[in-house]
Amino acid sequence: MQNARVRLLTLAHLVTSGYASAVRLTGKSGSAGRYGGGWRVQITSPQVATLLVGAKHADVGTDGGTSEPAVWACVDREPGEGGKLTDRFEPQIVEGRPDAVARLRPQRALIDQLCLSIPQETEGFTNPEWHEAAGYCVDRLLLAWVELMLDEVAYSETAPRQAFEDLRAACGGVHKAPFFQRRGFIVVDEVDTISKEGLVTHRARLPAAILSYEALTSSDSASRGEREVYQQILRGLRQLPAPGVAGAAERSGK
Repeated sequence: MQNARVRLLTLAHLVTSGYASAVRLTGKSGSAGRYGGGWRVQITSPQVATLLVGAKHADVGTDGGTSEPAVWACVDREPGEGGKLTDRFEPQIVEGRPDAVARLRPQRALIDQLCLSIPQETEGFTNPEWHEAAGYCVDRLLLAWVELMLDEVAYSETAPRQAFEDLRAACGGVHKAPFFQRRGFIVVDEVDTISKEGLVTHRARLPAAILSYEALTSSDSASRGEREVYQQILRGLRQLPAPGVAGAAERSGK
């Protein structure tokens, strides 16, 4: 049987190669995850990500192709009836441009390029949409990584080549660190500067991720849509083997 990573890497290849159509940033989308409040969370193409991060950082060449598989999460808002937003302090929706994107590079076990078009503050007030959009990007890519790890466990004839805790993050600035830490990532002991990967600042930890998503799921402030997404991620996390179990089994010849 082919290695279990084929499913996610195939998705990444399709999106990266431009065979997946760019998502519509207005209107309804049946494939989009919905958190409530007009948010859409989708897997998108590098071409859409380019609108926010630029072709160079999206790794899009002049021919439209990219050098390695990648999974991009895209977050955007939809206005309510009449195209009006309910909060006057909420940033205006820019049609055709994502509110936030982030990238998972499965072969490197790395989340990077978390970028937002929403301002951090609006009219002098802290903008909650800025925090929400970034967090939803991390959720979507973490779910993609969990699904890949579940496939690794289910289909690998030997110990999986990658484990959940191999996942790292280049958060892109101190102000973005809470988006990862709130979801169980911990700050690395020594910040690693790795060429072509930016500044690796955080690493995933399975027990911390489980505790974090339990807290997110039970939060009084979580919407119904948020809880559904958090519960989906939490179910996947609880199915993963405890850290070190796969490696111990491989060493013992089991």
